[in-house]
Amino acid sequence: MRGPQVAARRWAVITVTCLVLLTFAALLPGRVEAGFTGSTPASAAFGSAYWIPVSSVSWAGDNQSGSAGETGIVGDSVAGRSANAVDDPGTFSALATGYHHSCAIRSSTVSGQPPGTLVCWGRNSGGQLGRGSTFTLQATPREITPSGTTWKALTGGSETTCALQSSPTDGSIWCWGWGGLGQLGNGGSPLQQTVPARIVSTGGVPGTWQSLSGDGDRNCAIAQDGGLWCWGRNVDGEVGDGTTASRSTPTRIESGATFSSVASGQLHTCAVAAGGTVQGAAVQPGQAYCWGKNDYLQLGTGSTAASQTTMAPVLAAGSTGVRNWASLASGSRSTCGITAATGDATKPGGQLWCWGQLGDGGANTSAPQQVGTSTGWSAIDAGGDGTTTFCGIEGGALSCRGGNVQGLAGDGTILYRTAWGAVGNSTGTTWSQVSVARSHSCALSTAGTVFCWGSAEFGQPGTGLAWFRNTLRDTNTGAGRWSSLDSEENHACALRGLDLFCWGKNTTGQLGQGDYVSHGTPQQVSGSWEEVSVGSDHTCAIATTGAAWCWGRNLSGASLGTANAGTQNTPGAVVVTGVTGDRWLSLDTGQNATCGIRSDHSLWCWGAQSSGVLGNGTPNVSLNRPTQVSGGGNDWMSVQVSSNEHACATKRNDTALYCWGNNANGQAGTGTSGGNVPTPRAITRPAAVTGAWKSYAVGHDHSCGVDAAGTLWCWGRNNDRQFGTPANTADSATPVIAAAPASGTTWTSVTAGGNSTCATRSDGGLWCWGHNWRGKLGLGSDNATIATPTQTSATTPTATHLSRVSIWLLR
Repeated sequence: MRGPQVAARRWAVITVTCLVLLTFAALLPGRVEAGFTGSTPASAAFGSAYWIPVSSVSWAGDNQSGSAGETGIVGDSVAGRSANAVDDPGTFSALATGYHHSCAIRSSTVSGQPPGTLVCWGRNSGGQLGRGSTFTLQATPREITPSGTTWKALTGGSETTCALQSSPTDGSIWCWGWGGLGQLGNGGSPLQQTVPARIVSTGGVPGTWQSLSGDGDRNCAIAQDGGLWCWGRNVDGEVGDGTTASRSTPTRIESGATFSSVASGQLHTCAVAAGGTVQGAAVQPGQAYCWGKNDYLQLGTGSTAASQTTMAPVLAAGSTGVRNWASLASGSRSTCGITAATGDATKPGGQLWCWGQLGDGGANTSAPQQVGTSTGWSAIDAGGDGTTTFCGIEGGALSCRGGNVQGLAGDGTILYRTAWGAVGNSTGTTWSQVSVARSHSCALSTAGTVFCWGSAEFGQPGTGLAWFRNTLRDTNTGAGRWSSLDSEENHACALRGLDLFCWGKNTTGQLGQGDYVSHGTPQQVSGSWEEVSVGSDHTCAIATTGAAWCWGRNLSGASLGTANAGTQNTPGAVVVTGVTGDRWLSLDTGQNATCGIRSDHSLWCWGAQSSGVLGNGTPNVSLNRPTQVSGGGNDWMSVQVSSNEHACATKRNDTALYCWGNNANGQAGTGTSGGNVPTPRAITRPAAVTGAWKSYAVGHDHSCGVDAAGTLWCWGRNNDRQFGTPANTADSATPVIAAAPASGTTWTSVTAGGNSTCATRSDGGLWCWGHNWRGKLGLGSDNATIATPTQTSATTPTATHLSRVSIWLLR
């Protein structure tokens, strides 16, 4: 979707998807700016578009499909699909992964910080990075607060981290992050800790510990005397105290036994006993016990019960009855164990056995099943969320199998792996530890280097890559001066002179490359072009001949307007029935529909519709070629199409703004809400509106306009403060005065995308408010609603494009 302008002598409407703010000087009197500011020469020959060329292109927001064009981010999941070293100059002795973050303990001195310093990176929504705040993410390792402390063991959970300190309080456990289910072990208050807080030794809780393990929202630890203690979420009995009540302080489990290791899974727990008794029965050293959730038979006890609130012994493994385990690993749907050497040749150490969901495509199993015949396994971990992923170290080599969403298994694909295979970039290196999280994995080499792979959503690889940014960042658009840019959720396109480039997701051919390969950097589209407009999964553009072309997904056989039913991965001509010498002045593409103004200033639309966005009076009938909107006319000047099936347009020498289509929240501005408005209709105009609309914008469910006096008006949905009025969150079916500018200033233009709004001000700068998903407004915060205008850019951009998931600035 884009916003238009008319250049003198051309009467051309230049649009930029999702309301790009671009400007021309010497425009026709009485023009309407759809969010553009600036100037152009007084004339431009027909057939040669004119934009102000700019070199700096910046973005903020979601980059899941590579649509930001940032260096190194390529592909539909934008994952670091092979192992790469984290961006830290130190070496490491231990690591742990949480759901979307990682932490590691350095073994070397870095910038004066001693060995034992703990660093974290990735998501920080709960304060789990331990740096005193809940800033969105950290894409490279950084030291936790306070500096100078040293650590010797650690574990990660959903939004928490816990670690075993070596100095200044040796053997103490400290936790930080979100603790709404008691997982901080602090008695439930406070619910959140953004810096490490010690688990206090009261009520019999030990003061010193030897090991710990956490996952999800529950932690367990083994005290110096071998006692096992757990705390946090207990809905499925994963604490193991015989109840399903969550525990906010450490609770002793089976006080008659001692334990050598514990492994916390997402919703179940397993431990290796060292001695004593469990439920009155003598313990065989090395025996494994499990408890908690059992929906995939991950307890390995032979039971098919949904859960177990107390310890139950894992069945003996194999025909020889293996019961001695050196270590265990619990994941979301499975458990694995490596056997301990006992001196019995029939029960060798170093074997790998798993139970539950095995990641081999087969049925779940309630008893341990051996993985291969190797006796060289030294480490194993299981993770994933929704599918089970296993990664392990055998003979020093690193390999994975099972779920591979977002590249979690590290083989360069996102395909499920039923057989073990090497992690990309891992061969030739000897490994000592591996940790599998929800959508990323990390491993530690014997040389002390941490490597990570998988999702880059929150910077988990630790290399600086991230799916989204909440502050403006230059994009990798290459050398040259860009003159126009448009984007939607998953891909973007821009013009450099008359050359058109597109990048991002390409699963429906929307990049126009003749294939379905996604690209994280700009790819040239064959031809010579004047204008481009991007929809959700398709693209349309005007060639220098004035002809319109579209490509990508062809929903209902109509989105492309080519009268052909199939998806198209190269440009296909848009055909107007009965018209020869077809010429278009502008196009604006919404989610699955496009509207455009032809050289005679008539307005035409085509595509898939269910709410009347095509404006032809038949709101549920899709059109596979351009059809003139009801009411006809040859005086249309600009048009914009939203991402949720409503559109607005202006006419020459007419002060009215016309809207139509989806009106569920009053976004058509006709005075009523609900249903649809099937044909263009002048919005209700309050008496206080001054003169003609000099700028207007359509968001997902709201619309806004700036009148001749510089007052901003909005209508439609206001659930995310799209109007910028914190005292008023009500929807409105008629224009109401929206965000007020600073005293002595006025608004000069407006743009909208999704549930957000941005505007430029008479004293300069760009101001934004509304929904801030993935930091799309570039304000340094994440997933927050911004209630009042907040400055995104101190200088007025040459162009601003706001989509449902990101913001783009041309400067």
